[in-house]
Amino acid sequence: MASEIENEYGKLDVLVNNAGAFFDQNGEPLSTDLQFVNDALNTNLLGAWRMIKAFHKLLEKSDSPRIVNVSSGAGSFSDPVFGLANHFSKVPVYRITKLALNGLTVKVAAQLKDSKIKINSVDPGFTFRKYSCIFETSLGAKNKNDVP
Repeated sequence: MASEIENEYGKLDVLVNNAGAFFDQNGEPLSTDLQFVNDALNTNLLGAWRMIKAFHKLLEKSDSPRIVNVSSGAGSFSDPVFGLANHFSKVPVYRITKLALNGLTVKVAAQLKDSKIKINSVDPGFTFRKYSCIFETSLGAKNKNDVP
């Protein structure tokens, strides 16, 4: 994919890593299947890592390159609502993968500190989806039809 973008555009201005899978509702760390953990890390963390490695040379060719890792308050220690210590839900695998993504963001930012490339993690907040909404009643929706 990187070579196709290089051939057509010569550079990449923005890379957005937006994987968010393996939401293990009601999971518990000690009873979670490690293959599930491996698959979640492979998608939510290593997918972003692979993309950064694959595209950083093309990003260097841009005047103002950006990497945006879409994370979650669920992967934060301090988020007042969804943070690891604050929220009532049990989704340990998802949370840990997003925590690791935040760590990757910090480490890549340190490595790229002298380059033009800027990297950030963002938390878009809770996003309603008809088929994936877990907390619709706690957030005001009466049923899944109320969720866009």
